[in-house]
Amino acid sequence: MILARVYFGRQGLKVSKLTDLPRCGLSGVFAGVYALIGAFAAYHYLPIDFVSSSNYYDLAITPRGGINWSFVKFFILDAGLVLLLSLATGYYFTLKRTQKNNHKM
Repeated sequence: MILARVYFGRQGLKVSKLTDLPRCGLSGVFAGVYALIGAFAAYHYLPIDFVSSSNYYDLAITPRGGINWSFVKFFILDAGLVLLLSLATGYYFTLKRTQKNNHKM
């Protein structure tokens, strides 16, 4: 199944993929803000002085050689929230823009 849209533009017949829906620049701005917030949270979570030569591996592994699950859970949650918020914001702004321009999504 081909997902495309055919329409007449100023230069004649045009074909565009449905993935080329109009997007708003604000969704990229918000994705960047979410990424900065996630990086800020990670910076404050890590007990590392970035001037010293601390190793992230030492934080991820317990002294007995096991995985420090609280460390792993935090970063999975942090990255997941940034991704989820970015995708949701992009979808929201795309939906609003397509409705404003009378396109279908």
